[in-house]
Amino acid sequence: MNRVYGVLFLALIVFLVITSLYVSNNGPMLLFTPGTAYTLMVLAVGLVILALPLAWAYPQRLVKRINPQDPFPQRMDQYRNALIIRFVIVATTGLLVSMLFLLTGDNNLIMILAIILLFFIISRPSPFKTEADLGLKEEERKQLL
Repeated sequence: MNRVYGVLFLALIVFLVITSLYVSNNGPMLLFTPGTAYTLMVLAVGLVILALPLAWAYPQRLVKRINPQDPFPQRMDQYRNALIIRFVIVATTGLLVSMLFLLTGDNNLIMILAIILLFFIISRPSPFKTEADLGLKEEERKQLL
């Protein structure tokens, strides 16, 4: 889980740095009228307002459906899949907002990207979160660590 998290987080950071450098050196890729730029900003905010709660709620719903009587490896696979869904939703949202920043050059989108990165950091997997989400027994806790 940590590898997938790390790769997606690194990809998001690298893409953000590249787009920031491009916009600071060359300006936005396209010039928009103020009304169109505002519309794209509203689109970005709407996307984040929809995606971040979805990225939290849907995987949590999948985790709640994991049967505690299933074997530990099967429960871990289901948990891993739920977290990967969360990471992909957040990373995709971040990449789309970065693309909008590249197109418009609107610095307000950087603040939105900061919120996305903060959510991504908060969602980082850890053994303690896994233990709490799955309600692991002592034997399973030792296997996890």
